[in-house]
Amino acid sequence: MYTSPTVQNEIITIIGTTLQETIVNRALKANYFTVLADETSDVQRIEQFSLCIRYVDPEVTELREDFLSFVPVYDVSGAGLANTIKKNLVSLGLDMNRLRGQGYDGASAMKGEFRGVQAIIAEEYPKALYTHCASHCLNLCLNDSSKIPCIRNSFGIMSEVCNFFRASPHRIHVLKTKLNSSPLNHTGLIKYCETRWVERHEAVSLFVNALLHVIEALEHITDENKEGSAKAQILHKCVCDFSFIISLKVSEKMLSLTYSLSQCLQSKSIDLATALSQVELVGLKLADMRSNSDEEFENIFKDSLELADVLGVVPAIPRCVGRQKHRENYSANSPKEYFRRMSFIPYIEEMSSSLSERFLSHKNIIVGLQCIIPVNVVKSSFSDVETAFNFYADDLTNTNKVMFKGEWDLWKMKWKNSKDELPKDAITALKKCEEMLFPNLHILLEILASLPVTTASVERSFSTLKRLKTYLRNSTGEDRLNGLALISIHRSIPLNEDILIEKFAKKNRRMLLV
Repeated sequence: MYTSPTVQNEIITIIGTTLQETIVNRALKANYFTVLADETSDVQRIEQFSLCIRYVDPEVTELREDFLSFVPVYDVSGAGLANTIKKNLVSLGLDMNRLRGQGYDGASAMKGEFRGVQAIIAEEYPKALYTHCASHCLNLCLNDSSKIPCIRNSFGIMSEVCNFFRASPHRIHVLKTKLNSSPLNHTGLIKYCETRWVERHEAVSLFVNALLHVIEALEHITDENKEGSAKAQILHKCVCDFSFIISLKVSEKMLSLTYSLSQCLQSKSIDLATALSQVELVGLKLADMRSNSDEEFENIFKDSLELADVLGVVPAIPRCVGRQKHRENYSANSPKEYFRRMSFIPYIEEMSSSLSERFLSHKNIIVGLQCIIPVNVVKSSFSDVETAFNFYADDLTNTNKVMFKGEWDLWKMKWKNSKDELPKDAITALKKCEEMLFPNLHILLEILASLPVTTASVERSFSTLKRLKTYLRNSTGEDRLNGLALISIHRSIPLNEDILIEKFAKKNRRMLLV
């Protein structure tokens, strides 16, 4: 019947191995690739190291980020993880000499300058540049700006309100009853999540829109005089405070600027130059808001006053205490001036400085390479791209600087006289770069496109891991786990059933009776 566990595992392993071979063969056709990796623990508390690769598929000239396998690790030091990466990439048939980038999170074992994974691999393969995951960097920027006392407290209150309703089915029913009367058709509140980056923005926006109904639900629970009524009254008092309202409105405004950026950074098709241009755009907007803080805050304060008026909350300046160092003791003549100094301006300044610091290393990585993109090439000179030429000289078809400069001049002239829209990213420029005419620039564009931006693909594989290896299936073996993960993640890759059946039929099944 071919339904025994042994046969099932054989079929799953054959399909998984075939998918791996397909991915590796596509990566081998590309000139270069980069590795993405991160670790998590499964339901058995085994450290699973997820490996993905990023490369340009030459057949369709598209960026791909493909999952390869989960690897159980027991040595989580930098040297142990680095050896795991090298060993598994080589065993899959990938050429480590074509490795041009490393994408990890900011853990010390991964990014350490001396004993981290990136340093150990870069010592053997110097051109494998390390990139700190851009999504993690943005998340850290949001965390830095959220340390401002009033913003931190508002997020804490919002989280407590969500937990309060989630703790009881009755409270959830009361909240949903209030929300059902809303024309916005809310179904509930989203908990402020520390790790799911996009959900953080959505949680704040949803809470602001549902605030009136949340307050009605808290009032209803308070009047019931049941368990939780006392806490509902405390939360009601915290929510019906003007400092909370203005902090929530400021957070909503600031997070609205980074919401699209957070989604953009998690895209598989984005390159490092495009990601940095998006970050720079947000930085410019923050600088503009800082220089026009009076006008920007006027709209926020007006919206807060309207909401406070509905709730019957009167804006007032908190009492200033001379000897207290842990309160926002700002001298101001009006509530608007006080709250502008307390929350709005510090939030902007903290976010701007954090964006500049966190993404500074990314700018150093692509110095010279981003000048090749047509939108930048028209305003760049050869000296701007000379650094990239010297670093990647061994990868180029012609190491003569004079010949390369001639190729650069032709490339610049092509786009300077072009009437079409100039490509703004590496993959679009690569599609319009004739390899016969611009062989060296074609190579540099491919390297730029291959450089890792984010480890979102690795994070997505963790979600697959949690669906496959559950509490009821905690004894799943590694071969079966990898096979199922590859089948689930790469279900878009077509498979030839005849080849799979032939591999299954050729497997030696003779039993050893002695």
